[in-house]
Amino acid sequence: MATIVSRSVCLMASSPMRRKTSLALRWWAVDYLVASVLQRDLARYLPLLSGHTLDLGCGNAPYRHLLVNVSRHIGYDIDRLGRADVVGTAVALPFAARSFDSVLCTQVIEHVAEPWRMFDEIARVLRPGGRVLLSAPQAWRLHEQPHDYYRFTCYGLTYLAERASLRVRTWSAQGGVWRLVGQAINNWLWERRHPRGTMRWQLSRVFSLALGMPINLMCAAMDAIFFDPADTLNLVFVIEKPET
Repeated sequence: MATIVSRSVCLMASSPMRRKTSLALRWWAVDYLVASVLQRDLARYLPLLSGHTLDLGCGNAPYRHLLVNVSRHIGYDIDRLGRADVVGTAVALPFAARSFDSVLCTQVIEHVAEPWRMFDEIARVLRPGGRVLLSAPQAWRLHEQPHDYYRFTCYGLTYLAERASLRVRTWSAQGGVWRLVGQAINNWLWERRHPRGTMRWQLSRVFSLALGMPINLMCAAMDAIFFDPADTLNLVFVIEKPET
């Protein structure tokens, strides 16, 4: 059986199993280049979700406070390490058909071995007219191994949605080639670690943080000027279930 090893914001170059509890970002943060634009776009679309909402792969549910039109929030994940109300897998949701008005699924689908089954389950539990807000990486280093199966393009996500009889309403790319290059450098710097607590570990951390800020500032500025979404880091999709 395919499982999800999900974290709501799993775009962490260091300690990929760590779950974020805060959305605060700093210019020197290792994942600033992707997380800043991801959070910006999610915050823009989250008010579209309403009613009874399933947070699929909720982790610590860091976006729950932005679900301003949601009447009931159900956190769902593979374990209870975060804020899951219900535990289970993404390909066998333990809910009745048409149980939810909305589904939120951020940075989860790349960890599902059979993502088409997850889309089928989302379509099943979603009421007609309901909406899905889903995000997924197009380019990212290996993380949460060995449960790291796919990277997605806008065409791949559109195909999966339409295969499940869902309709893409809109989508956006988080960053272009300059953020992609800067993020790859940050990830490489951050992963070059020595045993924790040693002097070399301390020096490696200082080195990574010292270079992180100029890399983030320069690449964010260049990306704003020369934006190229064909080499994006991540995608956010707003998907609907047709009324009929």
